[in-house]
Amino acid sequence: MLRTSARLSRTAFRARTLSGSPTATGNTVRSLSTLKVVRSNAISNATRAPVIGGVAALQSRRFSCATSWRAPQVVKVPEMAESITEGTLSSFSKDVGEYINQDELLATIETDKIDVEVNAPVSGTITELLVSPDDTVTVGQEIAKIEPGAAPE
Repeated sequence: MLRTSARLSRTAFRARTLSGSPTATGNTVRSLSTLKVVRSNAISNATRAPVIGGVAALQSRRFSCATSWRAPQVVKVPEMAESITEGTLSSFSKDVGEYINQDELLATIETDKIDVEVNAPVSGTITELLVSPDDTVTVGQEIAKIEPGAAPE
């Protein structure tokens, strides 16, 4: 009986510290006459593995590793001025297969009012040029793809 009383008083203390409302961790506090009881939602039914023959079945989990594979970074035509929506791609400074450093000049776009330099968003190898010089490009259009990575040795 003493052991039960100690357990109940710890539960009541814990309930008081949670201030009687749902918490960020999903715990809820309910009042049962004068004793407050804490119910924890820490383990939901969705995360429990089914039991087959007394052994918990393995659940498949997805893991990702950003260093093992990265999708090519798409380079788009940047915003220019408010009234400018298109321009002419005058040249690329690098070709497919060449390494480019982050913030290095990749292409130049000419408009009636200004020339816009497009810099590489990441360091890596240029895998594809999606437009040709003298093509008309619009703001937000994809112009190249860069495979992120270290410089080849």
